[in-house]
Amino acid sequence: MFTLYVPPPPTTTRAGMTESAYRPGGASEYLAEVRAMLARCPSVERAGPGSAPLTLRYRLVSTGELGGDESVLLSRTYQTDLGEQTFLIALVRRGDTVLAVMDYGWQGAPASRSDLDRFLSERK
Repeated sequence: MFTLYVPPPPTTTRAGMTESAYRPGGASEYLAEVRAMLARCPSVERAGPGSAPLTLRYRLVSTGELGGDESVLLSRTYQTDLGEQTFLIALVRRGDTVLAVMDYGWQGAPASRSDLDRFLSERK
């Protein structure tokens, strides 16, 4: 299930939320795979606007501080027309379900960490 979250004013940021259910133990395995992938391959190159490639750099920001049974906070950094921008991605496991929240920001600028924390607190 995907939901576009639009918080109340004064914030104008946007976040996408996907909730996925896994077989018993699968959600924990998924988060372990994410952490391993970050260690193996912290950057990815994709086709960008026009012919220029776009390099996405991922970094593990924290683990365990977002609630749930297990959580991972990642950052994704890339160059935009506004300069280098860093957007957050939160993964929160509750039992065999993972809630993934991706910061879309607003007009190319990322949301603040407090906006992401507020979004997650409304989902508890």
